[in-house]
Amino acid sequence: MDGLPEEIKSFLRENNKGAAGDAADPPTAPTGAAVDDPSKDAPETPEAKAERQLDQRKAAEALLSKEVREARIKEAEAAKAIGNDHFGHGRWKEAEDAYTLAIDTGMVSEATAMAVYYSNRSAARIKLTLWKAAIEDADAAMKFGAPNTKPLERRAHARWHSGDNELLEGARDDYNTLLEGKPGHLPWMQAVIDINKQIDARNERLKDEMMEQLRGLGNIVLNPFGLSTDSFQFTEQPGGGYSVNMKQ
Repeated sequence: MDGLPEEIKSFLRENNKGAAGDAADPPTAPTGAAVDDPSKDAPETPEAKAERQLDQRKAAEALLSKEVREARIKEAEAAKAIGNDHFGHGRWKEAEDAYTLAIDTGMVSEATAMAVYYSNRSAARIKLTLWKAAIEDADAAMKFGAPNTKPLERRAHARWHSGDNELLEGARDDYNTLLEGKPGHLPWMQAVIDINKQIDARNERLKDEMMEQLRGLGNIVLNPFGLSTDSFQFTEQPGGGYSVNMKQ
Protein backbone atom coordinates (compact mmCIF):
# COMPACT_ATOMS: atom_id res chain seq x y z
CA MET A 1 0.00 0.00 0.00
CA ASP A 2 3.05 2.23 -0.35
CA GLY A 3 2.29 5.51 -2.05
CA LEU A 4 -1.38 5.57 -1.07
CA PRO A 5 -2.78 8.39 1.03
CA GLU A 6 -3.00 7.59 4.72
CA GLU A 7 -6.84 7.86 4.71
CA ILE A 8 -7.14 5.08 2.06
CA LYS A 9 -4.62 2.90 3.88
CA SER A 10 -6.63 3.21 7.07
CA PHE A 11 -9.88 2.35 5.23
CA LEU A 12 -8.37 -0.80 3.69
CA ARG A 13 -6.92 -1.94 7.02
CA GLU A 14 -10.32 -1.66 8.71
CA ASN A 15 -12.08 -3.64 5.99
CA ASN A 16 -9.45 -6.37 6.06
CA LYS A 17 -10.04 -6.77 9.79
CA GLY A 18 -13.79 -7.13 9.23
CA ALA A 19 -13.30 -9.78 6.53
CA ALA A 20 -10.94 -11.74 8.74
CA GLY A 21 -13.43 -11.60 11.58
CA ASP A 22 -16.19 -12.86 9.29
CA ALA A 23 -14.09 -15.82 8.20
CA ALA A 24 -13.09 -16.73 11.73
CA ASP A 25 -16.54 -16.42 13.27
CA PRO A 26 -19.27 -17.59 10.89
CA PRO A 27 -22.81 -16.69 11.98
CA THR A 28 -24.61 -19.35 13.97
CA ALA A 29 -28.30 -20.03 14.36
CA PRO A 30 -29.80 -18.63 17.56
CA THR A 31 -30.05 -21.09 20.41
CA GLY A 32 -33.43 -22.81 20.38
CA ALA A 33 -34.23 -21.76 16.81
CA ALA A 34 -36.74 -23.97 15.05
CA VAL A 35 -35.33 -26.41 12.48
CA ASP A 36 -37.44 -27.22 9.43
CA ASP A 37 -38.70 -30.81 9.44
CA PRO A 38 -39.65 -31.90 5.88
CA SER A 39 -41.72 -34.79 7.28
CA LYS A 40 -44.13 -32.28 8.86
CA ASP A 41 -44.96 -30.89 5.43
CA ALA A 42 -45.61 -34.32 3.89
CA PRO A 43 -49.28 -34.89 3.01
CA GLU A 44 -51.19 -37.27 5.24
CA THR A 45 -51.80 -40.63 3.58
CA PRO A 46 -55.36 -42.00 3.44
CA GLU A 47 -54.29 -44.85 5.74
CA ALA A 48 -52.79 -42.47 8.29
CA LYS A 49 -55.89 -40.27 8.14
CA ALA A 50 -58.16 -43.27 8.73
CA GLU A 51 -56.05 -44.37 11.71
CA ARG A 52 -56.12 -40.88 13.19
CA GLN A 53 -59.88 -40.59 12.79
CA LEU A 54 -60.40 -44.03 14.31
CA ASP A 55 -58.29 -43.09 17.33
CA GLN A 56 -60.25 -39.87 17.75
CA ARG A 57 -63.53 -41.76 17.57
CA LYS A 58 -62.37 -44.30 20.13
CA ALA A 59 -61.36 -41.51 22.48
CA ALA A 60 -64.74 -39.78 22.08
CA GLU A 61 -66.69 -43.00 22.60
CA ALA A 62 -64.79 -43.74 25.79
CA LEU A 63 -66.40 -40.66 27.32
CA LEU A 64 -69.97 -41.85 26.65
CA SER A 65 -72.16 -43.27 29.36
CA LYS A 66 -73.28 -46.89 29.25
CA GLU A 67 -76.84 -45.81 28.45
CA VAL A 68 -75.75 -43.70 25.48
CA ARG A 69 -73.53 -46.47 24.18
CA GLU A 70 -76.35 -49.01 24.35
CA ALA A 71 -78.75 -46.62 22.64
CA ARG A 72 -76.33 -46.02 19.80
CA ILE A 73 -75.75 -49.74 19.33
CA LYS A 74 -79.51 -50.28 19.00
CA GLU A 75 -79.81 -47.37 16.57
CA ALA A 76 -76.99 -48.74 14.42
CA GLU A 77 -78.58 -52.18 14.31
CA ALA A 78 -81.90 -50.63 13.31
CA ALA A 79 -80.18 -48.73 10.50
CA LYS A 80 -78.54 -51.95 9.31
CA ALA A 81 -81.93 -53.70 9.24
CA ILE A 82 -83.35 -50.86 7.15
CA GLY A 83 -80.37 -51.11 4.83
CA ASN A 84 -80.90 -54.84 4.43
CA ASP A 85 -84.53 -54.23 3.50
CA HIS A 86 -83.56 -51.64 0.90
CA PHE A 87 -80.88 -53.93 -0.48
CA GLY A 88 -83.29 -56.85 -0.72
CA HIS A 89 -85.64 -54.69 -2.80
CA GLY A 90 -82.91 -53.40 -5.10
CA ARG A 91 -82.81 -49.89 -3.65
CA TRP A 92 -79.02 -49.64 -3.71
CA LYS A 93 -78.60 -45.94 -2.88
CA GLU A 94 -81.04 -46.11 0.02
CA ALA A 95 -79.22 -49.20 1.27
CA GLU A 96 -75.88 -47.40 1.05
CA ASP A 97 -77.26 -44.46 3.03
CA ALA A 98 -78.70 -46.72 5.73
CA TYR A 99 -75.42 -48.61 6.12
CA THR A 100 -73.58 -45.29 6.32
CA LEU A 101 -75.87 -44.28 9.18
CA ALA A 102 -75.07 -47.58 10.91
CA ILE A 103 -71.35 -46.94 10.49
CA ASP A 104 -71.59 -43.37 11.78
CA THR A 105 -73.82 -44.32 14.73
CA GLY A 106 -72.27 -47.63 15.76
CA MET A 107 -69.55 -48.10 18.32
CA VAL A 108 -66.10 -48.89 16.98
CA SER A 109 -65.55 -51.00 20.08
CA GLU A 110 -68.19 -53.35 18.62
CA ALA A 111 -65.74 -54.58 16.01
CA THR A 112 -67.80 -57.43 14.56
CA ALA A 113 -70.85 -55.21 14.08
CA MET A 114 -68.75 -52.50 12.42
CA ALA A 115 -67.21 -55.09 10.11
CA VAL A 116 -70.70 -56.16 9.00
CA TYR A 117 -71.80 -52.56 8.39
CA TYR A 118 -68.77 -51.86 6.22
CA SER A 119 -69.12 -55.17 4.38
CA ASN A 120 -72.79 -54.49 3.66
CA ARG A 121 -72.05 -51.00 2.40
CA SER A 122 -69.35 -52.47 0.17
CA ALA A 123 -72.01 -54.72 -1.36
CA ALA A 124 -74.33 -51.74 -1.95
CA ARG A 125 -71.52 -49.72 -3.52
CA ILE A 126 -70.68 -52.61 -5.84
CA LYS A 127 -74.28 -52.47 -7.07
CA LEU A 128 -73.77 -48.73 -7.61
CA THR A 129 -70.47 -49.46 -9.46
CA LEU A 130 -68.61 -47.31 -6.93
CA TRP A 131 -65.61 -49.59 -7.22
CA LYS A 132 -62.98 -47.63 -5.28
CA ALA A 133 -65.37 -46.93 -2.41
CA ALA A 134 -66.45 -50.58 -2.37
CA ILE A 135 -62.81 -51.67 -2.12
CA GLU A 136 -62.16 -49.24 0.75
CA ASP A 137 -65.22 -50.53 2.64
CA ALA A 138 -64.14 -54.13 2.16
CA ASP A 139 -60.70 -53.21 3.50
CA ALA A 140 -62.29 -51.57 6.55
CA ALA A 141 -64.50 -54.61 7.15
CA MET A 142 -61.48 -56.91 7.16
CA LYS A 143 -59.56 -54.54 9.40
CA PHE A 144 -62.38 -54.72 11.96
CA GLY A 145 -62.16 -58.51 11.80
CA ALA A 146 -65.00 -59.62 9.55
CA PRO A 147 -66.60 -62.87 10.74
CA ASN A 148 -66.69 -64.30 7.19
CA THR A 149 -65.04 -64.04 3.76
CA LYS A 150 -67.70 -61.79 2.23
CA PRO A 151 -65.56 -58.62 2.37
CA LEU A 152 -62.67 -60.43 0.68
CA GLU A 153 -64.97 -61.70 -2.07
CA ARG A 154 -66.44 -58.24 -2.52
CA ARG A 155 -63.00 -56.67 -2.75
CA ALA A 156 -61.97 -59.27 -5.32
CA HIS A 157 -65.07 -58.53 -7.38
CA ALA A 158 -64.62 -54.75 -7.15
CA ARG A 159 -60.94 -54.93 -8.06
CA TRP A 160 -61.71 -57.13 -11.05
CA HIS A 161 -64.56 -55.05 -12.43
CA SER A 162 -63.13 -51.61 -11.63
CA GLY A 163 -61.59 -51.24 -15.07
CA ASP A 164 -58.22 -50.52 -13.46
CA ASN A 165 -55.71 -52.91 -15.04
CA GLU A 166 -53.32 -52.33 -12.14
CA LEU A 167 -55.79 -54.01 -9.78
CA LEU A 168 -56.04 -57.28 -11.73
CA GLU A 169 -53.23 -59.02 -9.84
CA GLY A 170 -54.80 -57.98 -6.55
CA ALA A 171 -58.15 -59.41 -7.65
CA ARG A 172 -56.50 -62.67 -8.65
CA ASP A 173 -54.67 -62.85 -5.32
CA ASP A 174 -57.96 -62.32 -3.47
CA TYR A 175 -59.68 -65.13 -5.38
CA ASN A 176 -56.72 -67.43 -4.78
CA THR A 177 -56.94 -66.64 -1.05
CA LEU A 178 -60.64 -67.49 -1.14
CA LEU A 179 -59.86 -70.77 -2.89
CA GLU A 180 -57.47 -71.72 -0.09
CA GLY A 181 -60.45 -71.83 2.25
CA LYS A 182 -62.81 -73.38 -0.27
CA PRO A 183 -60.86 -75.35 -2.89
CA GLY A 184 -62.69 -76.25 -6.06
CA HIS A 185 -65.32 -73.49 -5.79
CA LEU A 186 -66.11 -73.10 -9.50
CA PRO A 187 -67.06 -69.36 -9.64
CA TRP A 188 -63.77 -68.40 -7.99
CA MET A 189 -61.75 -70.80 -10.13
CA GLN A 190 -63.36 -69.38 -13.28
CA ALA A 191 -62.64 -65.85 -12.05
CA VAL A 192 -58.93 -66.67 -11.72
CA ILE A 193 -58.88 -68.13 -15.24
CA ASP A 194 -60.61 -65.08 -16.71
CA ILE A 195 -58.41 -62.63 -14.81
CA ASN A 196 -55.26 -64.42 -15.98
CA LYS A 197 -56.46 -64.02 -19.57
CA GLN A 198 -56.99 -60.31 -18.98
CA ILE A 199 -53.53 -59.96 -17.43
CA ASP A 200 -51.92 -61.75 -20.39
CA ALA A 201 -53.81 -59.54 -22.87
CA ARG A 202 -52.81 -56.40 -20.93
CA ASN A 203 -49.15 -57.43 -20.81
CA GLU A 204 -49.16 -58.20 -24.55
CA ARG A 205 -50.69 -54.81 -25.27
CA LEU A 206 -48.10 -53.07 -23.08
CA LYS A 207 -45.32 -54.96 -24.83
CA ASP A 208 -46.61 -53.89 -28.24
CA GLU A 209 -46.82 -50.27 -27.08
CA MET A 210 -43.26 -50.43 -25.74
CA MET A 211 -41.95 -51.90 -29.00
CA GLU A 212 -43.71 -49.16 -30.99
CA GLN A 213 -42.07 -46.51 -28.83
CA LEU A 214 -38.68 -48.16 -29.25
CA ARG A 215 -39.16 -48.25 -33.03
CA GLY A 216 -39.93 -44.55 -32.99
CA LEU A 217 -36.76 -43.79 -31.05
CA GLY A 218 -34.76 -46.12 -33.29
CA ASN A 219 -35.96 -44.35 -36.42
CA ILE A 220 -34.83 -41.01 -35.01
CA VAL A 221 -31.31 -42.43 -34.67
CA LEU A 222 -31.25 -44.41 -37.94
CA ASN A 223 -32.92 -42.00 -40.36
CA PRO A 224 -29.81 -39.79 -40.81
CA PHE A 225 -28.03 -42.92 -42.13
CA GLY A 226 -30.79 -43.78 -44.59
CA LEU A 227 -32.01 -46.64 -42.40
CA SER A 228 -35.05 -47.37 -40.26
CA THR A 229 -36.15 -50.06 -37.85
CA ASP A 230 -37.85 -51.71 -40.84
CA SER A 231 -34.33 -52.53 -42.01
CA PHE A 232 -33.92 -54.86 -39.03
CA GLN A 233 -35.66 -58.01 -37.84
CA PHE A 234 -36.54 -58.33 -34.16
CA THR A 235 -36.83 -61.92 -32.91
CA GLU A 236 -38.17 -62.70 -29.45
CA GLN A 237 -35.97 -65.12 -27.53
CA PRO A 238 -37.34 -68.03 -25.44
CA GLY A 239 -35.58 -66.80 -22.31
CA GLY A 240 -36.84 -63.24 -22.75
CA GLY A 241 -35.52 -60.28 -24.69
CA TYR A 242 -34.99 -59.88 -28.42
CA SER A 243 -32.26 -60.52 -30.97
CA VAL A 244 -31.78 -57.94 -33.73
CA ASN A 245 -30.60 -58.84 -37.22
CA MET A 246 -30.34 -56.73 -40.35
CA LYS A 247 -32.66 -57.87 -43.11
CA GLN A 248 -30.99 -59.12 -46.27
